[in-house]
Amino acid sequence: MAPAGSSAGHSTGGIVLLLSAQVFLIMLGLGLVTPILPLYAQSFGVGAAAVGSLVMVFGIARMVVNIPAGQWTDRFGRKRLLVVGPLINAVGAVGLAFSGSFPELLLWRVVQGIGSAVVTTAAMIAVADISNPQNRGRIMSLYQGSLLLGAGAGPAFGGILAEAYGVRAPFLVFAVLTLLAALWALVRIPETRPAVEGEGEFGAGPPAAPALRQVMGDLMRNRDFVLISAVTLGIFFTRSGGQMTLLPLLGHNVLGMSESAIGLAFTLIAACNFVSLYAAGTLADRIGRKAVIVPSGLLTALSIVLFVVTGSVEGFFLNALLLGIGTGLGGPAPAAYATDIAPRTALGPAMGLYRTISDFGLVVGPVLLGAIVDVAGYGPAFGVNAVLLVGTTLAFAAWARETAGRRGARG
Repeated sequence: MAPAGSSAGHSTGGIVLLLSAQVFLIMLGLGLVTPILPLYAQSFGVGAAAVGSLVMVFGIARMVVNIPAGQWTDRFGRKRLLVVGPLINAVGAVGLAFSGSFPELLLWRVVQGIGSAVVTTAAMIAVADISNPQNRGRIMSLYQGSLLLGAGAGPAFGGILAEAYGVRAPFLVFAVLTLLAALWALVRIPETRPAVEGEGEFGAGPPAAPALRQVMGDLMRNRDFVLISAVTLGIFFTRSGGQMTLLPLLGHNVLGMSESAIGLAFTLIAACNFVSLYAAGTLADRIGRKAVIVPSGLLTALSIVLFVVTGSVEGFFLNALLLGIGTGLGGPAPAAYATDIAPRTALGPAMGLYRTISDFGLVVGPVLLGAIVDVAGYGPAFGVNAVLLVGTTLAFAAWARETAGRRGARG
């Protein structure tokens, strides 16, 4: 018998929709502040590298908390963390809104990083609970579609809010949305962790898990796990460094774009993500994860290079479209691949480690690329970003095995 508050009585599709509604609220709020945060930071008189450090400390906090959060999902359940994570994010958003100095911004970004690690790890594991290798790409694409829909709607509204009410307004709205996300999880989202005594509705719930050190060691000796983690590291490096940090600065400082125009470009990126996402999930299930991950990485790298080659507002928007398609095509496949190869007896710690390695890109990207901009300009910075993406993608193409689709089925 399933415990109270469990997923009994809920279909897989129903749970995905409930999780998707929550992530939509969270990402809508995050989207509001994404194009504003670099400009907000510059108002305190700091350079591009310091602006990048706002994303760096966010990533460091996630790296520290990811693995413990994975363990907590096994100990306390997914639902509790889906409530606590957004609450922590709300506190961080209010702190950002009322910061009086750049160090205060850094502090509250750390708080947000903790909240992000808690809710993201729990949600990723909940999706893994209710999926299998045959439908995982599509289920993850539906979940990520809601994520991107929220992230896509946010930037345009964030720019409008900032221009109408000041740069602090988007952060306060973000806080309200994350409070609503916590309430939604508390009232509507069921527990998906399988019952300890045996088979759960959506998978095996082991009576005992291997020691954490053993799990970490086994995963780091697994070539496929290391390669997919490196691919996702490159993706996170691009999102936090190239996209979230450099693109707003390039648009504003070089091309003279307004906050609302930059927000519109970010909305275009997310819209293209959303349009291509479900097809990408279907392809990842039918023809394999690699067949989607590799073209996506190469296309994304091309778009990054083109941002500095074109050098016009029109080119900025066209490249935003290309970036959105590239990142959308590979959206669900890396997470599906990592879940395919994660040990079911230690799913929480495995997903925590995967996210920790990936978040290293979130940490390094903004500061490294920001420092390169300060010293050498935007061209070399975007070039470094593209080289990393191409390198990790080609390594994965050469040495990782397929886990799904026709090739995966043949072993």
